[in-house]
Amino acid sequence: PTPKPTTPASNGKALSVEILEKATIRKYLIFKKLEVTVRVTNDSATETLDGEVKVEFHKLKGILTKEDAIVETLTAPVSGLAPGESTDVVLTSTVSAEDAEATVNTILASSSASTFE
Repeated sequence: PTPKPTTPASNGKALSVEILEKATIRKYLIFKKLEVTVRVTNDSATETLDGEVKVEFHKLKGILTKEDAIVETLTAPVSGLAPGESTDVVLTSTVSAEDAEATVNTILASSSASTFE
């Protein structure tokens, strides 16, 4: 049989991340907080893993030329995730934001997801 190629994020020894939901919480007319629900899954077949989820909140800035800027970065710990187990993490920006990008890091590898379309 031909061996299948693997990537560092899917080598079976890492946490993977996906963004399940992005919700806008309006406060006043122009201030929009962003609430992001992130699912972290332990892809390891045998190891219990710990890691950290980092979510970067983005917003377009500028009057004439719009540039994407990171307006806030929040982190949350993920600990003791058993093999094949998933956990959901909800993070809400404290500043106005439009999109988010999530990354989960372990000692072995990292995985990321984004709400950019």
